[in-house]
Amino acid sequence: MQDTRSGVCEQASRLRSAHLGRREVLRIGALSALGLTTTQLGALRAADAAPRTDRACILLWLSGGPSQLDTFDPKPDAPAEIRSPFAPIGTSVPGIQVTELFPRLARQAHHYALLRSVYHTLDDHARGMCWLLAGRLHDSIRYPNMGSVVARLRQKPGALPAFVTIPRMNLVAGLSATDHAQTAGDLGRSWDPLTPDGVPGVEGFRLTDLDLPREVSTERFQRRVQLLDRNEAAESGGGQDDLRRRAVELVRSDRIRAAFDLEAEPTALRDRYGRHGFGQSTLLARRLVERGVQFVNVNWPNYYQWDHHTEYAGRMQYQAPPLDFALGSLLEDLADRGMLDSTLVLCMGEFGRTPKVNVHAGRDHWVHVMTVLAAGAGIRGGQAIGSSTSDGGYPHDRPIHARDVVASAYHALGIDPLTELHTFDGRPFQLLPNAEIVPELFHRTPSAGRSLTTRS
Repeated sequence: MQDTRSGVCEQASRLRSAHLGRREVLRIGALSALGLTTTQLGALRAADAAPRTDRACILLWLSGGPSQLDTFDPKPDAPAEIRSPFAPIGTSVPGIQVTELFPRLARQAHHYALLRSVYHTLDDHARGMCWLLAGRLHDSIRYPNMGSVVARLRQKPGALPAFVTIPRMNLVAGLSATDHAQTAGDLGRSWDPLTPDGVPGVEGFRLTDLDLPREVSTERFQRRVQLLDRNEAAESGGGQDDLRRRAVELVRSDRIRAAFDLEAEPTALRDRYGRHGFGQSTLLARRLVERGVQFVNVNWPNYYQWDHHTEYAGRMQYQAPPLDFALGSLLEDLADRGMLDSTLVLCMGEFGRTPKVNVHAGRDHWVHVMTVLAAGAGIRGGQAIGSSTSDGGYPHDRPIHARDVVASAYHALGIDPLTELHTFDGRPFQLLPNAEIVPELFHRTPSAGRSLTTRS
């Protein structure tokens, strides 16, 4: 047992720090003896929570911050140093335009809403992500990603985890995934996402967290299971620990590996999403949600590629088609499968871009206004909510703080933004105590008399 002793001790220490009882420490120690990872154990502990809703979320994250003027809020009458070089085109909804870079999305406009007056106050990539992915900035508590909250409150029984991130985000040097609001933070590692290695559709993509350690062969794993069965039967009179049973099922499960198998999708459909990392990640997200995963965070595969400080026009011509293929196909695919009503789709980055083009033919960070696309799960499509000024630089009407986007996402998923949770060490916190739901987004507005705390 030399190969397991240090791992068991480490798990026991971590669990004691979370104020768990002796029996729970012994249970997790037994699981660790099987060679299971923290992520596997987290997914299994999450399965104890009863499901409350069938709604899921696919979040497409455009790291770096896309330009509102060159995507979904064109200003063709603005001066030359401001307006996009890409012409506006009509959509399936009269009066709503996007730029010519997005012909597929133009045909799907009846499915989505555009929030054109979203803002926050911090010109910083990681903290901008905290606003849009967690709804608040870290302070004495490191607040969880929306997906971790969904995992904590909505995990369904079974082998599939509730929260998956694909692919792993390329982080700013010196900052952690938690700094980028990509994890459960102080909610606890049990609610971190399952994050495979590599990029879907690219060689090397694999489910590392579901593989046994190299030193633990399948035969060795089976021997450990049998030994634990005998010991447990002797102590409990034949009963089997449910958490350990599900741990073994997770490692043995073909279901979860099948869910990640893109080769099972029709060739034509894979082509329609786009044979690139973002397109295949988005298709995989639909596949996972269809099989029971409740929140999938799809990161743009390349390092901050929407951070267009230089030569932005050429870069937009390169990057916009993959987004158009992936998101346009996702909306169409979900609608065709009858899944759009139960799947929230969000597409956004951490901020917008400056209205005025800089001396390097780029657009710099701009937190004062951005556009967020939302669809499905009760969202009323075919509308633009709020507007920006004529130069695309500030909210003109109906300003929407970034935390209100997160509050509205929670509402769409059936989660009260005032829900109280606890950190892994027992500290209470409300999800979003100073946020407001955007009622115009929904076919049915939030219930009368259940308003949120006025924002400070």
